[in-house]
Amino acid sequence: MDKKELKKSLNRKISEKPLFTNADREQFYEWKQNTNHKKRRFIAFPKVVTALFFISLVSGFIYYAGSDNPFQQPLPPEHSADKKNQEPNESNNPVDYSSKVKPKTEQIKESFNYDLTLQEAKSLYGKYGEGLTYEKTNPSTGTTNLTSEFVYFKSDDFNHVKNTSFGEEDFKQGNLGILFQITWKNENELQSAMLTYLSKNGERIVTEKYTSDGYFIGKDQERVQLKYTLDMQGLVLESIGESINKQPESLTKDDLQKIETLKVNASESSGIYDVKGDLKHFRAMSQLTSLTLNQAIIPEHLLEVIPNLNKVTFVGPTLNDLSSVSTGLDKITYLNIKESSFRGNAEDIMELENLETVVLDKSTVTDWHKLETNGITVLENPPN
Repeated sequence: MDKKELKKSLNRKISEKPLFTNADREQFYEWKQNTNHKKRRFIAFPKVVTALFFISLVSGFIYYAGSDNPFQQPLPPEHSADKKNQEPNESNNPVDYSSKVKPKTEQIKESFNYDLTLQEAKSLYGKYGEGLTYEKTNPSTGTTNLTSEFVYFKSDDFNHVKNTSFGEEDFKQGNLGILFQITWKNENELQSAMLTYLSKNGERIVTEKYTSDGYFIGKDQERVQLKYTLDMQGLVLESIGESINKQPESLTKDDLQKIETLKVNASESSGIYDVKGDLKHFRAMSQLTSLTLNQAIIPEHLLEVIPNLNKVTFVGPTLNDLSSVSTGLDKITYLNIKESSFRGNAEDIMELENLETVVLDKSTVTDWHKLETNGITVLENPPN
């Protein structure tokens, strides 16, 4: 079958009449013409919308630039005045304390002194804030001391009672602005004090301390000597003052040259008292010949510079042998370890080349005979 016959056969199979007539063709062209007309009619609409949007955007920007805050309704004149004159809410907003905390802490620090009695402190600091005084136990050490607590800028919701645990959140949440604590040796003798408050930016707690040795430790941990003229430990200066019959607050470097006998008695302190200081101060003790350390220990480098030290007495649990102080005791001729915790032997004691007399417990130093053999006098009690 040739191609023409095949085409005719297919046409007969599909339809005897043409599927796409002249009428269909004319109808198609008429539809296309109408469609193009509609496109031309609405093609400008998006441009109009864009132009209107741009005009609105520019107008909004001009209004915003000329307004303090276009999104906030202006307050009535009366309401604005009330808000301007309204006092800060001390109970709920710790930020409000920032302008008050600094001047108040400065006022507290300026009025503080180590000679305050309990009644004087109550009268002085009680007028600034709410105060409590009671026997308080330190949870870390277990020791109990008479303690005064003064709270400033306290909120109405915060209940200040005995043994209150003050935390960082109390300050940040506005429960209180300042806490001033004083620890007492007794009602007439102050031991230490601590000032606690929130930093100006409200991010951390600041703690400033007045320590028992006369130092003030500030918010940047700087140590400033406030109590005494000489920059030495409080107990040491008190011992020196007692030795030469002078108030420790008024001691000068020249007074150090007058000391002949010095006793540092730390029996009332908790633990062993570690004597510290500047070499120049101990070197200035040119007349000091006899030193007694009761529950106190002193490093070798300080003992070494005392020019004429001749007699040393140790009392309490301060040394098991002489290894920690032997170099500083090379010059001495007299040593008393009878009431100390010394548990060494005669060989240990004989390391002191200039030693002439030793007072000890013969039941502890059982080989004491060796000392006598080497020309050292052994006594069980100090001479009169």
